[in-house]
Amino acid sequence: LMLGLMRFPDAPALLVAHATDALAHRQYDTAWASASRALTLAPGRLDVWATAFDIAARRGHADALSALIHDADKRLGDDLAARRELVSHLTSLVDRPDGRLADTTLAWAQGIVERDSSGSSRLLRARVHVARGEWDAATHDADAARRDPASAREALRLKADVLSYAGAYDASFAAYREYLSSYPDDLMAARQLARVYGWAQRYDEARAQYATLVAAHPSDARLRLEANAKSAYFAGKWQEIGRAHV
Repeated sequence: LMLGLMRFPDAPALLVAHATDALAHRQYDTAWASASRALTLAPGRLDVWATAFDIAARRGHADALSALIHDADKRLGDDLAARRELVSHLTSLVDRPDGRLADTTLAWAQGIVERDSSGSSRLLRARVHVARGEWDAATHDADAARRDPASAREALRLKADVLSYAGAYDASFAAYREYLSSYPDDLMAARQLARVYGWAQRYDEARAQYATLVAAHPSDARLRLEANAKSAYFAGKWQEIGRAHV
């Protein structure tokens, strides 16, 4: 990597790779120097902005991160797709529901929805609400996104997840069942339904759901392991849980 940078010092891809490597080793000043150089050379590259966001977030520099977001918003112009991608990335960095990053990310997502009320934009804002623990607002946006055929599937799955996070288990079960009636081959959703049954202490339904899934996917070792561990947990057999994960 260093040899490449010596030969091509103004290559944005190499600068991003160098910044990412330095960040992984907590060499924040080095990481920022490479990311800043890449931003100067290629302000239209989303991976450059995402890397810069990562560095500012890891350093805990709220002011620097806010300034970066403001700068990105100006430079991206009317590119809503780019904005959506960066807001999605920022959402993954939110570490506190009431922190400054969460507030700034939500404000950016709201600005996108004001300019474009499509299902994809609504889903984006819904996920920011999830990161902030705002279950009602997230459900509202998911319902709105369902009216857009392009995002209806993803929106219904998100709604089912959000309702489970909120502890609204009966509504969550209904949403998962509705989703799975249309998309029965989505193993991850069917598996999540089994988990949510467990969260709600509806252990018989959880066991039945796991049994159905294991029968349908007999070669899935991870699924079988999870089903066995959950069954032991439901029965209060803690030692068997430990053996199941050895």
